[in-house]
Parts: sequence; structure tokens; C-alpha cells
Amino acid sequence: LEVKDFLIQGNVAGVKGGGVYFSTDDIMDLENGVLRLNQAGEQGGGIYHGPAPFSFIVDVTLTENIVSNSKVSVSKRGGGVYNEGGTLSIQDSILTANNVTGFLDSSDGGGAIFNRYHAPDGELGGDLYVQRCVISNNGIIPFNVGLPGRGGGILNVADNSARAGCRIYDSTIEANASLQTGGGIQNLVLNSNGMGNAEATLLIQNSVIRDNTSDENGGGIHQLGGPGQANCSIVGGAIQRNSCTFRGGGIWTSEESTLDIESGCLIEGNHCQDGGGIYKDGATGAVTISNSTIADNTGTLTGGGVVLEGGNFNLREGAVVSGNVAERGGGIYMFDGYLTFNDTLVRNNRAEGPTSARRGGGLFIADGYATFFNNTVFQANEAIDGGGIFSYATTTVSDATFEGNRALGEGGAIWSSGDFDFEGPAVVSNNTAGSDGGGIYSIGLNLAFWESTLSGNRAGRSGGGIWSGSQNLSINQATITGNTASGDEADEGGGGVFIEIGSANLMGESEIANNSADGILGSGGG
Repeated sequence: LEVKDFLIQGNVAGVKGGGVYFSTDDIMDLENGVLRLNQAGEQGGGIYHGPAPFSFIVDVTLTENIVSNSKVSVSKRGGGVYNEGGTLSIQDSILTANNVTGFLDSSDGGGAIFNRYHAPDGELGGDLYVQRCVISNNGIIPFNVGLPGRGGGILNVADNSARAGCRIYDSTIEANASLQTGGGIQNLVLNSNGMGNAEATLLIQNSVIRDNTSDENGGGIHQLGGPGQANCSIVGGAIQRNSCTFRGGGIWTSEESTLDIESGCLIEGNHCQDGGGIYKDGATGAVTISNSTIADNTGTLTGGGVVLEGGNFNLREGAVVSGNVAERGGGIYMFDGYLTFNDTLVRNNRAEGPTSARRGGGLFIADGYATFFNNTVFQANEAIDGGGIFSYATTTVSDATFEGNRALGEGGAIWSSGDFDFEGPAVVSNNTAGSDGGGIYSIGLNLAFWESTLSGNRAGRSGGGIWSGSQNLSINQATITGNTASGDEADEGGGGVFIEIGSANLMGESEIANNSADGILGSGGG
């Protein structure tokens, strides 16, 4: 089928393909045309494309097409285009103001595009290529509440044991809306047969996902696996100004899913309650951020930039977390899991909000395990407690720098009630606390400061360098110099180190020098 220079308008189909229905082993080629105001009852308001080997939609405008049906028992999918198991390439096209409406369930949606493959034997199918396209102002309009559809722009679904792939290049997906999840894009594994080996793959390269909204989670992108695997790779481009009500303003990704972001991608200006930029859900799965930036996102409660609920989260190779804001964990909030910083910059993040729980300007660790190495830097972050890091959990630092962080209360750079180990070479410098622990405030069982440097830190009361209420404080081959405590009372001070309780073990060739307690009655310069 080859159609060029066309206008297909105002057609209606009771089930599939309001404007075009194509379901053969041949090739479909639509070029330089318009599909407008077409309607289908179940699938493909503009176009229904079946399991064809390879078809093309080039320089086509699909606008104001709709899938609409008031029946509860039938599917409603793909307001603009529905691709069922075929290979379809959409190039240089505009898909705008297409909608899916009716009584919807959790597998319905795809305001502009629905891409799906449903197979019993794991074969590959449902391959969608989107190149140099604009997908805008598409949406889901449910008659019901509860599970009102997904994927305002695109819904990519792998069902049973199938593998469905969606690849987006050099495109813009903007101002789409969903009342459930995935305002811009939904990547979904259904596994209706329970076999657990379906795979939904999403690749986004040099594209912009912006100004999309969802009423629940995943304003820009929502990815849900399990059982089976959902995989998303984002290469370059930007995820900007997306929003949702609850979790993952920019991106929400589930357990049994992988998310890889690389090559200068910018995740910026997204907003929601928890995880303004990214929300990593579940106890398994992994997220890796390489050479990309998470900036100026907002979480009204936790994790302005990122929330990690579990699994693995890796920041590496020049990743930047900057200018994000939340009440707890301005940059990152970690409920549980494994968090790794490798050659990462975390700066200018703030814990802000209406209550006194403003903790962890750069990072809040509720549980789990965090490691810092290979020239990681925490710089100029702010909170009431724990300007750089607020941690209840086990943390290990090697080859990292904490500088210029600020706490109004305790722990200018670090506040810790868990085990905190500096394995060196680490630098904690020029941080300030309004109360205690200009550099470090520790009340955990163990604090080890080995082969590292504390310098130029300042506390308003006690412990310019370190305030320790830990049972075991060990200082080994460390340098603690030029720190200041400014408490005016006789029991305040400790310019370098203040020990409230517990024991201290000074080992190796450690140096504690040129520290000061400059309050009126302050004691213990060193």
C-alpha cells in the first residue's frame, strides 16, 4: 500500500483503524499527507497497523484523531496510531491533539501511539521507530477513576513472552497528559500469561521530553516491569519541566527494570511530591547515570533530584546533581538500596520546606549503603542538619571532597547516626554549622577518619572539625587543621574535635594543629 499527497478526514470505524486499516504481510508507505478527525471504537483512531514486515509514515500530520468507546469490556488504544506486532517507522511527522477516551483499564492508553506485541513464544515484534517527529498535546480522557489509562503520548507494551521495542530519535514529546501514569511515555510489561519473560525496550536518543503531566506517577516517563523486564536507555537530549502528583516528576522506574542515562542528558525543572527528577521504585533493578545532569528539580517532600527506594543506583563519569530542592534530601533521598558516587558532583542542592525536617541538603540516607569514591565532590549544599549528607545508615568515603556545605543546626558537611568510614584520601573543608560539627557531626556507633583532611570548618558552638557522640572514634594518619568552634560557654568549644561521649583513638602520624575555640569561655582549641 502506497499513498502520497493525501487528506484522510472524518472517517469512523467501529473497532480498528478509523482512517487507515493495514494488516497484511505487505509494506505500507504513507507520505506527505494529513489524517484528521478520524475515529475508531477500540484501536487506532487514525491508523491501525498490523504485523507487516516494515512500513513507513513520512511527513504526515495526524491530528484530532480519537479512540472512543463507552463499553467497559473492550480495549481503547492508540488515538493516533496503533501498531500491533509489526515494524513501523514514523519519520518527520507531527502527531498532535489525538486522544483515547472511554472506560479505561491499566493497559489502555497511548494518546498518540500505542505499540504492542503479544506472543506466546518470546519472538521479537512490535518494533516502533520514531525519527524527527513532534508528538504534542495528546492525552487520555477516562470516563472512570482508579485505572484511567497510561501513556499520554506513547504507550509501549510487551505482553505474554513477547519483546516490544520503541526507539525515539531526534524528536520532541511535549505537553501530553495522562490521568494515571506516563504523561509523555509509558514503557510497560503486562505478562498476562504470568510466564515472566516479556521484555519492553525503550531507547530515547537526542530527544526532548518536556511539559508532560500525569495525575499519579511518572510525569515524563513511567516504566513498569515485573515479572519480565522493562529497559530504558536515554542518550543525550533532555527531560524537562514534566510533573506529576506523587512520584517521579521526570521519570518513574520500577523494580525488575533498568534505566541508563548517558551522553550529556539533562534532567531539569521537573516537579512532584517525591523524586522530582527520578523515582527508582522497588527492591530490585538498577539505574545508572553517566556524564549527565540532574538539575533544578523539586520534590515537595523527598528527593528533589532523585528518590531511591531500593535496588542499585549508580552516578558516575562526570554526573552532576545540582540545584535541586526538597524538604528531605534536596539532591537525593535514599530509602534503601545501594547508592554509588563515582566521579560525581553534588552541589547547590537545598533541603527546604515548611517544617523543621529539612535535612540532607545534598543527600538524605534513611537506610541502605552508600559509597563515595574517585573524585566525588559535595559542594555548597544546605540544610538545617547535614548540609551535605544526613545519614542513618552505613557509609564509606574514599577519594571525595566535601566543601562549602552549610547547616543551620548540626553537621555542616555530614550528620551521621550510622557507621561512617573515611578510608581516604578525603577532604572535608570550609563547611559551617550553626550549632555543632562544622565538618562532621556523628552519633553513630563508629566514626573512622583515616588518611583524610579536615580544614577550615566552623561550628557556632562545638566541634569545628568533628563533633563526636560516637562510641568509637578513630583518627588515623589524618590532618585536622584550621577549624574553629565559637561557643561562648565553658563546656563548648573543641576547635578541631569535640568528644561528647565515647572513646577516641588517635593513631599513626595524625596532626591536630592550628584549630581554635574563639568563644568567650570556649574551651579546647584542638
